[in-house]
Amino acid sequence: MFNDKQTALYLERIGLTGSDISLDTLISAHLKTVPYENLDMINNVKLSLDNDRLYQKIVEERRGGYCFELQGIFRELLMSLGYKVDQLVGRFIDPPGSPIQMRRHRVLIAEYEGEKYVCDVGVRIESPRIKLILDSGCVQSDGFAEYKMQLDDFYGHLILQNMLVPEGTGWQRLYGFTDEPQLDIDYEMPSFFCERHPDSPFNKFAMIGVRTDYGMICLDGRYLKRTDKDGTKVILRIEDEKEAAETIEKYFGLRLPPEYKILTGSID
Repeated sequence: MFNDKQTALYLERIGLTGSDISLDTLISAHLKTVPYENLDMINNVKLSLDNDRLYQKIVEERRGGYCFELQGIFRELLMSLGYKVDQLVGRFIDPPGSPIQMRRHRVLIAEYEGEKYVCDVGVRIESPRIKLILDSGCVQSDGFAEYKMQLDDFYGHLILQNMLVPEGTGWQRLYGFTDEPQLDIDYEMPSFFCERHPDSPFNKFAMIGVRTDYGMICLDGRYLKRTDKDGTKVILRIEDEKEAAETIEKYFGLRLPPEYKILTGSID
């Protein structure tokens, strides 16, 4: 766990101060300030899931990471704040008829006042901005989508999402996870697959994303996609590395080493 100084610096990194901070506040602030990003992967920089290295990267260097990194360091923060946190492994669910994905998502279950909650800051697409009561069956809203949980014979605990905008999308399965507790080392193999395997979707082009009060801002390859205050969807094409570096600093607060490339592998 982090010491008091490290914890305070982490909270400052996500724009929070004080001691009376809720799980919902922690999740929402993290999603808005620490980007999901795979820039180490596309620049062939070896990832590390070591907690000290993650702290250096995400807090001190003010970088982001992807699910195994983000959920790993967030767990350390929650435990440093006094929460009991278990970690599981899950798989995302594509539309019906699609192949079943491998289990490659780090899932955190935090306990507070005798209740267990799913806490997730490691998903790039729209996902719960609040804690979800585990298996309550009730509908929970974060203002952007509604969520509920149910049990499934194969996937285990299922998170279902109903987007509020656009209306009428209906309930979609987001991801599922089972109850087997995981150690830190259990994430090394799926993370290595995501980092290095030719079939991995994560090592092909830049994937960056943060939440905002109005939706999301994402960089997919050469294209910046954002939702403005009035609900307008904007897509901007990035022409070169200089513009890309300026864009990720402006929208995601990321400053990279000069040798890093952002548009590596990007295609029209």
